[in-house]
Amino acid sequence: MNRTQAIKHQSSFRQFAQMDHWAAPHAVTLTMKQGVPVANGQRSVMAILDPEKASQNLGHFHRVLSRKVLGKPADRFGVKLPMIPVIEGGNGKRIHYHILIDCPRTDILSEPDRILS
Repeated sequence: MNRTQAIKHQSSFRQFAQMDHWAAPHAVTLTMKQGVPVANGQRSVMAILDPEKASQNLGHFHRVLSRKVLGKPADRFGVKLPMIPVIEGGNGKRIHYHILIDCPRTDILSEPDRILS
């Protein structure tokens, strides 16, 4: 990628990530289990977390959180909370996400733990 392309990508991301219209952005870090035991006949084997599985986990988290905050329209019309995720880890480091999530409902801002649990 040359300098012109890098500047173009940077500009596009800045337009996408503009938060002027966000109601109440929150920064969240999602740390995931790096492996789970899976029964395999006689013994159990560890299923190791990879970036694809981490992405599936993030998608599930996004759907569940959107449903809790936005209600049934999240399922019916595919409405989701605005989110900007960044994955970190791999190559010996724990895979985790740093996420910026917007909460458009002001009535639940005082109880974020109730929504996330």
